[in-house]
Amino acid sequence: MFICSLCVGLDMSKISGDIKQMEANVRNSNSKMIEKQAGWRTIGVKVRVGELPLLNRQLARFNYNTLGDLVKGLIAGKITQVTEDQQIEIMKTNLQTSGQLSGLSGKPYDFYKQIDVADFLIGT
Repeated sequence: MFICSLCVGLDMSKISGDIKQMEANVRNSNSKMIEKQAGWRTIGVKVRVGELPLLNRQLARFNYNTLGDLVKGLIAGKITQVTEDQQIEIMKTNLQTSGQLSGLSGKPYDFYKQIDVADFLIGT
């Protein structure tokens, strides 16, 4: 049996107790740190280096500076999917507010009734 000359006279049970106490302190501090972060998760995405400029342009196009801002907007409900019916209603509203009329407005197959023949006559 080999005994280290530095270890002679040391109380190994006390050292073992000290190590256990330090481990308990580390566990306690880790649990306190986790408690501070409770309810939060860090998420990340992988993006090719060549696609970063495109990602930044798209973020700027939607008035977001970071992915974090984008996620906050998504959670807040600022980003929604627009259905086809909603797109049609938006186009109708834009047409009405700009004063433009569509030949296809109204009932199907009666657009020809809305045509003003005088528009086709040339200086008669």
